[in-house]
Amino acid sequence: MIKFKGDFQEVRRDDICILHDTEVGVSSPRLVKYQTVSSVDNAIQFYQTEMPRNGWRVSEGNLIRPDTAVLYYIKSREIATVIITQDSGRTRVMISFAEEQPSIGRFARGL
Repeated sequence: MIKFKGDFQEVRRDDICILHDTEVGVSSPRLVKYQTVSSVDNAIQFYQTEMPRNGWRVSEGNLIRPDTAVLYYIKSREIATVIITQDSGRTRVMISFAEEQPSIGRFARGL
């Protein structure tokens, strides 16, 4: 469950996990952002494991590079995009949520 307080309203989601060593977090109904001291590789492995455990299906179009990853997941009619980057020795994670649109849905399901 995510529970951040910051510049945005408090948001709770039972279907998204964050790394335990989070340093800074903000959230809104459609966005979660935080920094961690975990490596990009650890963050990628974490989301590749935890998102499916929370009912999210892996989608196509994922991009994984040594210092950046973009991972797509779909659940019901919602798409989650997890962006993981490295900046100044910290790993930044941003998870955005969007309602499935007809053209996005075909992409997300790999049709």
